[in-house]
Amino acid sequence: MSDYLSKDEISNIVMAFNEMDLKPCAQTPDDFKTWMEDYKDTDDDLWNAYLPRISAFSGDVKTGTPYDLWRYEVQCLIKTGHTHETITMAIRRSLRGDASKVPMRLGPEATIDDIIDKMDSIYGSVDQPEALLGQFYTARQQDDEDVATWACRLEEILSKAKNRKNVTEENINDMLTSKFFDGLRPEMKNIVRYKKDTITDFHSLLKATREIENQHNLKPSLKKKPPTQATSKSTTTTVENRQIQQLTALVKQLSQDVKALKEDRNCDQPSTNIQWSRRDTSWTPYHPDETTIYRPVEQHRRRKQNDFTCWRCRQPGHYAIDCTVRLDHSRKTQRALNLQQSFIMKQSTQQTEQKSPISGLLGSSNEVPITVNGINTTALLDTGSTVSTISESFYNQHLYSTPLQSLSFLLKIECADGQRLPYKGYIEADLQLQGANDNKIQPGLFLIIPDSEYHQEVPLLKQTSYLKL
Repeated sequence: MSDYLSKDEISNIVMAFNEMDLKPCAQTPDDFKTWMEDYKDTDDDLWNAYLPRISAFSGDVKTGTPYDLWRYEVQCLIKTGHTHETITMAIRRSLRGDASKVPMRLGPEATIDDIIDKMDSIYGSVDQPEALLGQFYTARQQDDEDVATWACRLEEILSKAKNRKNVTEENINDMLTSKFFDGLRPEMKNIVRYKKDTITDFHSLLKATREIENQHNLKPSLKKKPPTQATSKSTTTTVENRQIQQLTALVKQLSQDVKALKEDRNCDQPSTNIQWSRRDTSWTPYHPDETTIYRPVEQHRRRKQNDFTCWRCRQPGHYAIDCTVRLDHSRKTQRALNLQQSFIMKQSTQQTEQKSPISGLLGSSNEVPITVNGINTTALLDTGSTVSTISESFYNQHLYSTPLQSLSFLLKIECADGQRLPYKGYIEADLQLQGANDNKIQPGLFLIIPDSEYHQEVPLLKQTSYLKL
């Protein structure tokens, strides 16, 4: 027997082969050596074919696996007997999303330490050690937090501080025990106080505290919202939706109305016509002169710009109120005409029976009753006049329905004193001389002139052509 292996050792090897259900080929030493090498290669292939599973990590803190948990699984996997290539492949397969690109940027030859260091720099904790300790010492048990959750939260904070090498392993138990008791809710703290004095181990204190929590029914109950709140909220939401729908409908209706108003406005006359229409709606008596215009109520209608003519300058396209044409006559002409006609009226009222040295010099005025378009009035038959006239006030009161026409040419009329006689236009009317034998109705043309004092009694002046009819 060889000194390399004893008889007992050879017996143990044979028993091991029997238990493993293996029968090596040992006819010669070379055969046994070849069999051992083939068996080793087969076992390595089976071991490497299996990839351990690590929790998927994507970097999403809200829904994915926390980085601390993923890193802990990798550290545990390194402690096993898996090869470096197997662990590296398992790490690559566990990464998702943006995290999967981290080892890709490092290249296929990156080691486990390279990948872990890169992941720590991107997803690892960056809290300062002082901040972690401050978070640990200021922590308190929440109202909706049971004892176990409170203890786990403390251990997680202290574990981060331990990884940053800010806390030693010897001080962890004392720190957890002290802070666990100090941060309990008041009702739980008063009951657990006697346990704190006798128990110094953190895990034992945690277990005892959980037992007391179960005995006294001090676990926080999940606060459920009353169904009435949900109902009221849904009702409020429904009311708000209904109000929004009503407002939307009102806005649409207003938009349609505004659009219709705009369309009507586009079809309306120009702004000057609109202003003139507003001026006509209020009827106030006044005394017009040559610088103003007058439009009867019956002429309140929309007309095109070329349909109306200025009564002051006789030019189409604008109103007299907007007229800028400079005329030769002035208000002095009107005053002179008033004085002349007033003198004629005073002379006509004198008594013919009055005896004076000049009684034979003056005679009565040639005033006759006349009918114009069925309206009885008095007219002065002027044998020296070449035109017939009607006062403007008489036309506005009785003949406003008769259209006033403008002259296509400039007609200049001089009075007896040499001044020009202003006129608004001319009309065509039917005349009938009262008291005549034939009582015949004849058409005639009359100029519309401004009023004078004499026109208050005799609004018409008839030319001599009427006498030749």
